[in-house]
Amino acid sequence: MKKTIFLIILCCILAGTAAAQQIRSSSFEGAWSWNEQGENEPDYSELVFFGNVMLLGIDLMETGFLFYLGETFTYTNQTIEIPEFSLDWSYSLSGNTLTITDEYDDRYTFIKRNTVKSPLEGIWKIMDDDGNQRNDDFMLFTADIMAAQSDGDGYEGFRVEITPTDILPSLDSLESLISGENLSREEIEQARREAGIQYTLSGNTLSLSGEGLTLKLEKIY
Repeated sequence: MKKTIFLIILCCILAGTAAAQQIRSSSFEGAWSWNEQGENEPDYSELVFFGNVMLLGIDLMETGFLFYLGETFTYTNQTIEIPEFSLDWSYSLSGNTLTITDEYDDRYTFIKRNTVKSPLEGIWKIMDDDGNQRNDDFMLFTADIMAAQSDGDGYEGFRVEITPTDILPSLDSLESLISGENLSREEIEQARREAGIQYTLSGNTLSLSGEGLTLKLEKIY
């Protein structure tokens, strides 16, 4: 297990465009998990709303590793829309229950899951060496999820654990990715530590570094 696995994933998702004044919380703010009821199974098992972004949690490899794809969204008192995904849902919201009817008239119910606020909670713009925003690039941290957007191509991300100094792949995510390698618990934990990215946080400024990768970010939400 090489320590670059996490950095490779991060570089891939860094390979959007929202002005700060347009970002505000919605009635759906938080993470919602499918209740596993009904005749059909959705393509996504989790919905995460943060500010003006919605992330869809998808088990792309059918291993339990959730990969998050997202975009900015709009909503009325009847519909949720993401034009970039050709997504136009009607919904009903009652307490901790969100019921979605998709474009195929399939209905799914999601239950709000309890989350803990991330130490890096927010939407951050990525800066270049001259202190200017880099190509409309953003990163998002909420609860146990890190996601990034590059050149308006949509957010991509996964679950992480954030220590006082490092961002680590979540244990569940890493175990799913390396399930065929027959590593011991100690080896998995060592690989997770080696895959971590160091960070420093000072007010609304965040720095990420590791394996020659350095990013400077400023918080906008």
